[in-house]
Amino acid sequence: LSIPEVGKMLTCRILDILEYKGDDDISISLDYGLVKGNLVVRNRRPGDSMIPCGMVGRKKIKDIFIDMKVPAEERESRIIIADDDNILWLESFRIHNSYKVSDSTKKILNITLEEQH
Repeated sequence: LSIPEVGKMLTCRILDILEYKGDDDISISLDYGLVKGNLVVRNRRPGDSMIPCGMVGRKKIKDIFIDMKVPAEERESRIIIADDDNILWLESFRIHNSYKVSDSTKKILNITLEEQH
């Protein structure tokens, strides 16, 4: 998926767990079996929140940006990937804690985000 508004290219692949080799600097992996409904790519909306990987409670996207010292002018260009129930990933930061790859994962949703030239 080309996203010319922010100059990025998003590629999603579904992998068998045996194909999983871990993540690198430009990709993340989620447990595909836990994804509910359709995936959407969007920017942030007022009141957006998620449970960042490694945390227990929900945190507002606005507060994640503040904690990570993301300049206000950059916040609207950060990609969010969500399913019908939750924000799964906030670009350059964290995945949702409930969607992390575990021992019970059978299929991986691998997402790569690259700058488009």
